[in-house]
Amino acid sequence: MKKLQKKLVNKKHVIRDTYKLNYSEWGSYSEGKRKDKKEERIVSIEKEWMPIGRYKLTHLEARLTVEQRELIVN
Repeated sequence: MKKLQKKLVNKKHVIRDTYKLNYSEWGSYSEGKRKDKKEERIVSIEKEWMPIGRYKLTHLEARLTVEQRELIVN
C-alpha cells in the first residue's frame, strides 16, 4: 500500500510541477533547474503521465507511440 501511495504522490508531484514550467522563460532558468525540468519531463513521458489523460481524450494526435516516446526521451 505504501508503495502505491508513494507512486501516486510522485505522479501528482510531477504533473503539478509540469504546469509550473514556462518554456518562454527557459533561457532564464539556471543550468541546474533546466536539468531538473528535463528529468521531470523524461519521467512523466516514460511513465505515460504526459500528455495527461484528459488532454489525450480530446486531442487524439497527442497519444504517443512507443517509438515517439523513445525519440523524445533519448
